[in-house]
Amino acid sequence: MPTLNDILLQSIRETQSYRRLVRELERAKPGRAVSMKGLRAGALAGLTAALAHVGSRSNVPANAERSARTTEEAGHLSKLASRTASHESGAVGRDSATHRPSLIVLVTANVERAAELADEVAFFGLPQVFHYPKSQLLPYEPDEPYLEEQVKHLEFFHHLASLGEKPRRPDITDHPASVCVTSIEALFARVAPLEMVRKHRIEIQWGQPFDTQAFAQWATELGYERVPTVEARGEFSIRGGIVDIFPLHTEHALRIDLFGLEIESIRWFDVHTQRSLRQLGELESVTILPARERVLIEAALATAPLSLHDSNAAEDHVSGDGTSDNQGGRTPSELPLVQLLDLLPPDALLVFDNAELYPLLDERFRQVRERQYREYSARSDHLPAPSILYADLQQVMSRASQFVQIHHTLLAETPATISIETHSFETMPPSFEKYLTEFRKRLAEEFRVAVVCDNLGQAERLKELLVENDVGVVIIPDPCVAPEEIEDAALRQTVRRVVEASPLERLPEVILTTGLLHNGFVMPEAGLYVVTDREIFGRYRRRPVYRKLYKGTPIPDVRQIQKGDYVVHLEHGIGRFEGIRTQQVDGKVCDFLELTYADDDKLLVPVEKIAFVHKYSAPEQGEIHLDKLGTKNWTRRRRKSQEAVEKLAKELLQLYARRAAAKGYAFGPDTAEQREFEAAFLYTETPDQLRAIEEVKRDMCEPKPMDRLICGDVGFGKTEVAIRAAFKAIQEGKQVALLCPTTILAQQHYNTFRERFADYPIRVEMLSRFKTTKETKEILAGLKSGIVNMVVGTHALLSKSVQFRDLGLVIVDEEQRFGVKQKERLKELRASVDFLTLTATPIPRTLYMALSGLRDMSLIATPPADRHPVKTRIIHFDAEQIEEAILRELNRGGQVFFVHNRVHNIHEVARRLQEIVPSARIAIAHGQMPDGELEQVMMDFIDGKYDVLVSTTIIENGLDIPNVNTIIINRADAFGLAQLYQLRGRVGRENRQAYAYLVVPQGQPITESAVARLAAIEEFVELGSGFNIAMRDLEIRGAGNLLGREQHGTMADVGFELYCKMLEEAVEALTGSLREEELETEIQWSTNAYLPASYIPVEGQRFMVYKRIAEATTLAQLDAITEELRDRYGEVEISRDDGTVVSTLPQPVVNLMSIAKLRILGRKLSIRKIAATRHGFEIHRPDAVNELGPTIRKLLRSEGPKVFVNNPNSLEFHYDDWAHRPQLEEAVAMLKQVLNEFTRAQPRSAGDEISAAVPV
Repeated sequence: MPTLNDILLQSIRETQSYRRLVRELERAKPGRAVSMKGLRAGALAGLTAALAHVGSRSNVPANAERSARTTEEAGHLSKLASRTASHESGAVGRDSATHRPSLIVLVTANVERAAELADEVAFFGLPQVFHYPKSQLLPYEPDEPYLEEQVKHLEFFHHLASLGEKPRRPDITDHPASVCVTSIEALFARVAPLEMVRKHRIEIQWGQPFDTQAFAQWATELGYERVPTVEARGEFSIRGGIVDIFPLHTEHALRIDLFGLEIESIRWFDVHTQRSLRQLGELESVTILPARERVLIEAALATAPLSLHDSNAAEDHVSGDGTSDNQGGRTPSELPLVQLLDLLPPDALLVFDNAELYPLLDERFRQVRERQYREYSARSDHLPAPSILYADLQQVMSRASQFVQIHHTLLAETPATISIETHSFETMPPSFEKYLTEFRKRLAEEFRVAVVCDNLGQAERLKELLVENDVGVVIIPDPCVAPEEIEDAALRQTVRRVVEASPLERLPEVILTTGLLHNGFVMPEAGLYVVTDREIFGRYRRRPVYRKLYKGTPIPDVRQIQKGDYVVHLEHGIGRFEGIRTQQVDGKVCDFLELTYADDDKLLVPVEKIAFVHKYSAPEQGEIHLDKLGTKNWTRRRRKSQEAVEKLAKELLQLYARRAAAKGYAFGPDTAEQREFEAAFLYTETPDQLRAIEEVKRDMCEPKPMDRLICGDVGFGKTEVAIRAAFKAIQEGKQVALLCPTTILAQQHYNTFRERFADYPIRVEMLSRFKTTKETKEILAGLKSGIVNMVVGTHALLSKSVQFRDLGLVIVDEEQRFGVKQKERLKELRASVDFLTLTATPIPRTLYMALSGLRDMSLIATPPADRHPVKTRIIHFDAEQIEEAILRELNRGGQVFFVHNRVHNIHEVARRLQEIVPSARIAIAHGQMPDGELEQVMMDFIDGKYDVLVSTTIIENGLDIPNVNTIIINRADAFGLAQLYQLRGRVGRENRQAYAYLVVPQGQPITESAVARLAAIEEFVELGSGFNIAMRDLEIRGAGNLLGREQHGTMADVGFELYCKMLEEAVEALTGSLREEELETEIQWSTNAYLPASYIPVEGQRFMVYKRIAEATTLAQLDAITEELRDRYGEVEISRDDGTVVSTLPQPVVNLMSIAKLRILGRKLSIRKIAATRHGFEIHRPDAVNELGPTIRKLLRSEGPKVFVNNPNSLEFHYDDWAHRPQLEEAVAMLKQVLNEFTRAQPRSAGDEISAAVPV
């Protein structure tokens, strides 16, 4: 049964114009273009999708007449495909009478329009729509193209290679043709031939033989990096029988599990948890593409003669008509790279949009590539000539002549031009009332009226408005879903009624649906009126589609450790971790942590005592001194730290007790108006955003004051969370204050909130130094009287002169930028009103409180679409590099931030930049400028009147200028890590590659900590790494001011991790929640129990597994760890006595987990020691073991071991066949039964009181 999209496309196909177009295509020969005009906005996408559906059974019409027409169209295009195929020499299998084009390529003049058209063609329900984007890199730039661009290119190459490999059946009408949307500029770049694509990919199939060494070599050649643990795209690892790889083009990483030399399973896994995603099921096969598109280019160029790489050779060997242009020249077939059009199947149909604009674009691109070639050839002797890497327009159109084409033009029509009348909504002013009139008019004219909304919430809101105005409405949530796929019976019946209506049976209702359509259209001949909700309400900003490529970066484990890190032992103090040493002790193999102390003394810590060892992070200043073993210095420092921590814990608890006891305002549930306001949001909320919004609202509805931190990277949607909280507060008559660290940021927030509240009677004002005295007085009076609902400002809002009638919510952006006095004032406000803090890089205090559960925190970790990681480079202050960085941005129409944080010589730096780049328009901004002058400079820069802004760090927080996509930070070594991260976040807000240059002085020494900071910011290039930055900042600077200046020395004494543990225990002790310390059980068992280095090769990973095992408190936690080990590191093959081969964990690992289980069971049963004996095992308790009597006797009524009481505190389990049993597993099973029986038992007498003490 057809879908809504099928019906829309069928309406187009019913028109006379469309049928004429199909007939013209039937008569067209390769090289002849069918001329067409009139398709505006989304109509071009609709027509392209209709052509792709010709002859497809995916949209079987509802009546015989339609079937006949579909057959007629298929016949027309089958002749076209057959004739096109026969034109191509060597074409095989292209002469079937039922053929149609397998691929339609739509070429636009505008790069941005190509991306929009790809979305719009996909909206019409085609299963295979590709967007082939133009590279955002300038010619010859050495940088790697950004991830999304490479993914799209490689996916299309793979699709083309697959089209050529699979012979098409005579009946190919099961699926519509695939469509690729690209721009003419994208076609200028040459690509590798298809044979290179086929060579550089691998098909992995379940059950096939697998050679790990060959795979490793192949993966390396294709650009994958071998790493211990796969965490990002383009990485792979091999751990015994487990092979992990993260291809560029897949959402998740792949895990290949081997049994012997064969593939036993292929499954997806999450790179953050390293666990398999079992819910997605296992794969039969998967194709792995190269990790870099450049691999294909380099492989193709490697086949070319060296003369083609010589920058001194003639620049152009090929003339525009594709023939050799001089003696010794080369024809296109001899070049190592080809045009994208060379890869297309011979039956492809090309659609050129606005081709009359192509020559101008061709000339512009020619100038750019020639300029770039001149610049880069001066630095390289073997640079490929432009003709090797790029084609020109004449060459592209010459190759296009081999295909049937449609030219959609803006020029005046000729008699042969097919004109299709369509209209866009560009000239229609946004107004719901005007569109309401249009809807009524078009419905009366029997048009099919459809409104495409960004989301279902917006559709519901629009439905309410239409129903209120007596307009019939039907909502079809997904235009690509057929009625039989819908579970809800009422909705299924509604959709069935709409899609089964004949073209002559016009519907009396407006159809509301969802999808990504950028531009609506009217096609009178088809009776279609399709508009978007954003055109109705006047918001044309492009809605990004959120994707979770990385799922955000999770909070890293600050305890991760590697060789050379400082650690602190609970009993011996600060030492240095030298690694894990495996050695034999008393006949068994064990692992030890090797620690070095003062005077090079060594301490070996058994891994079962790993809980005593914590990672040490200390303040940056000063050298870290190792403790001396056997002295009391560490004991004194630890005792002093304990006292300081307990004092702080009391203060913290008092503060939070006051908050919990304080009577706050409990907001009510969401109103219809709140839901309407939220439905008007133009973007699709990410799951993280929705979670944060719900958590904020839940807090606001509590009767105590809210104090929540919203942590999310720059541009991840924190502001929208604050906007919804503010709207909720204002709705109930409360006032809202938004504090910002800078006036410029306050201005941007003011503009954002005013725009979002524009449709509601909400008065938003701004207090800043730019306001006149009169304006300030009016605003203050409005706040006092209550007529001002919300105020945005800097720390001036905290002055005593600012009085509110009924303040209900305070929002603070980047609290760490405020001074001590302002923070104290904020602390006072927190006790009485709801408090919301927004930050991308939390201050240590905030971060610690969030991690410790002493403050509520919401994390937004989903990157927005079209945001790409900022490419970060460390460079010296070199005139040539600075010039290149600025010009590359200016040449693509962008702007540049140049940060110089010294006001006294900022003008001198600006003059130097003007000498380096004379053509640049340079402005200066810093906080000491007169108020009006600074504001004017910033506004002029935002308006594009300047190219480069030389400024201090006043741009650090929140400034949003999307056209700025390069930032140069002078003397980056003098900045803190958090500052560098925030500054870099000022760029990359647009959907183009952004660059950050960290400039360090040449020939001057840089401190070790500065080098570490720069390395960290260069390392954390992925979006969502703000938490990593904050944690690395804690590591480098030691979290010196984590909990205030008084605690600075205490932090240095014991380190961050132990300090937090001590504080947590102190809080639990004061609140009475500290559990009574359980007896530590000693295990004496002569067996090898450890994690072999051959099983987990990375030492840091072994350390963390040992740490997790030691910290486990339940058997379920140990079982989860066991399953994770099996998943991440695989199993080994063991031959049984009967000759069968089984897969299991290595025996030392099995033993280790069993001993850990015995230790947990022993704690629960208050057992001091569990020891192996010749015929079983014995347990020792500090209390008399005869108290266990009733339970043991009950368990052993059936067959089982004999039990002997050796002494009042010792009991032995004796097995006659102990040597033939799995001894550790047997002991675990027996003690588990004992524990289970205890948890069921009730105390019956004084002799059985022990059972009541056993934890449940």
